[in-house]
Amino acid sequence: MQIPYQASPDKYEYLNKRVRDIVAQFVTDGPSAENLAKGKEYFLKNHNENLRENSYWATALETYLDTKVDITLDFEPTLQSITTDDARRSIEQLMKQKNHTEVIMVGVAK
Repeated sequence: MQIPYQASPDKYEYLNKRVRDIVAQFVTDGPSAENLAKGKEYFLKNHNENLRENSYWATALETYLDTKVDITLDFEPTLQSITTDDARRSIEQLMKQKNHTEVIMVGVAK
């Protein structure tokens, strides 16, 4: 999971804490039904656009040859079956790993 953002150097400590707080709240409460619906709509739109791209099919074929999993099957029913608790538990499992890195890049004014 990546959470990239840009900020002025004097605000990054505040924003990093805010991002950590939001993720912790997500682990506790999960997404709202409205936000989950928006996310599903976004993923479905991208999926339908990707179906027209050769790179999608190349990745699907490579995945199938490597894992015998056909990622082209049942995308929409699988997506629609995801609940707010599924999303919450997924992030909870990631956060339990306690494996994260913060990268802060500071530019040089010219």
